[in-house]
Amino acid sequence: MKEAFGGTFTLKLLMVFFVVYVTFLGVALNIAKAYRIKNGVINILEQQQFDINDASRTNDVNDIIYAYLYKIPYKVSSETISDDCKAAAKEAGDSAKYQSDNGVCIIQYPGNYYKVTVYMYAEFPFLHISVKLPISGETMSMVK
Repeated sequence: MKEAFGGTFTLKLLMVFFVVYVTFLGVALNIAKAYRIKNGVINILEQQQFDINDASRTNDVNDIIYAYLYKIPYKVSSETISDDCKAAAKEAGDSAKYQSDNGVCIIQYPGNYYKVTVYMYAEFPFLHISVKLPISGETMSMVK
């Protein structure tokens, strides 16, 4: 009887460690995807010489970003991050402009450079935990 209990306990312990390992691996892959998205958006902004004040160019760049995010796929809606983006823009200063389209927050800072923030959501339904992780980076200074 002792061997049956020990074998069952070992199997259950192994299953718990396997679930923890797979969960950790899934979260790590999602974080890597968020960093790849952030870097891709920054590259698009720098290559297109993005200017948040030029409405016609902004729409063209937003279309390019949307096409890029459609290929990834990145499924964070703008409604869920708009409050965070607005709060980050207020921290940047009163003159900072921002936009939060396609789940990507772009904030213009003085000196004509932009901060790009994307979000990664990790949900653990069996523990009823949801974590929102902002990942951000900055562009080089844009020349007008």
